[in-house]
Amino acid sequence: MAVSVLPDVADATEFPLPWNGKDRSRYVRLDLSEALVTPPDNVVEALSSLAASTGFTSYPNETAFYSSLSQYTAVPERNLLLTNGSDHAIQIVMRAFVGSGDSVLTSAPTFPMYAHIATTLGAEAKEVPLTTDMEFDVDAYLENVSDRVRLLVIVNPNNPTGTRVQLDDIEKILQAHPNRPVLVDEAYFEYSGETASGLLPDYANLIILRSFSKAFGLAGLRLGYVISHSDIVSELKKLRQPFDVNSFALVAAAEHLKNPAHMHHYVEEVMERSKPLVESSLRAKGICVFPSSGNFLLARMKHRDRIVKGLREQGVLVAPQRHPMIADSMRIGIGPIKIMTDFMAMLDRMIGDECNPPRAT
Repeated sequence: MAVSVLPDVADATEFPLPWNGKDRSRYVRLDLSEALVTPPDNVVEALSSLAASTGFTSYPNETAFYSSLSQYTAVPERNLLLTNGSDHAIQIVMRAFVGSGDSVLTSAPTFPMYAHIATTLGAEAKEVPLTTDMEFDVDAYLENVSDRVRLLVIVNPNNPTGTRVQLDDIEKILQAHPNRPVLVDEAYFEYSGETASGLLPDYANLIILRSFSKAFGLAGLRLGYVISHSDIVSELKKLRQPFDVNSFALVAAAEHLKNPAHMHHYVEEVMERSKPLVESSLRAKGICVFPSSGNFLLARMKHRDRIVKGLREQGVLVAPQRHPMIADSMRIGIGPIKIMTDFMAMLDRMIGDECNPPRAT
């Protein structure tokens, strides 16, 4: 082309859309761990009212929402920063701390956005494999911290495995490297119920990311946030634009926080009814299912591609995995009990009592 982009951008690849042009509204969407629930009436009514007034024509004002978020998180406003989804939070944190020639330390397999953004910055994603049981090995992780590592990333619970990282292990990492930022991705916090935010007063290098896309069901509106030391938040603000977060996302999230029972009831149904049903049913058929603290399960099975294709043909999307450690696995999002009961009945017709043993790494 006539103009040239920066070499690091030219060397990167486009982050692939998982649906490849499909109209996902036609499917039961178990592929992206979305909340399969209708928003509460107060959210719908508030959005309708906003649309009928100044929602489309006025620039957003996020000031008031910080108070609501502070109450929800039990974190002072000075330690919070809103972002246009948690992917945006990942981007600004990495821009703040990572440059060309640096390394970002992650687990493997994990959320691929970290490696993707690292590449665009001319950095390397240094991956530390999980164990064969998909557990986090804190000692192996710490052994891989080199001079080039500028950011340490822990996704908790991990995506796509659901692996839970112990808070003691997170604190061990924070203690070992007090002068390096440690990012803890808590996109699935509402499902896991465990957070590192209690460590914030003692560790100025802790950065927590969260999202309204998962348990709150606002994936289409794009709202995430950072929890960190006020000094880090001040630096990250320099990389944010004043109107990154739209008015509809702010209003929807504020209404959700006024009525958190709706979210809590959905999480309870998913984690205490639907997920145990799917997990026990798969295990009873000899399917390898890894322990998960999120609203999804990673299942390893023979004939994975045939099953994924068969489910898609019957109107259900799941997420086949490509990482070499789990290339014979699929991630199954967990939704309401009725949807998951129907899903298991469909899956029963497709699978036999067989399972691939875990691969050695």
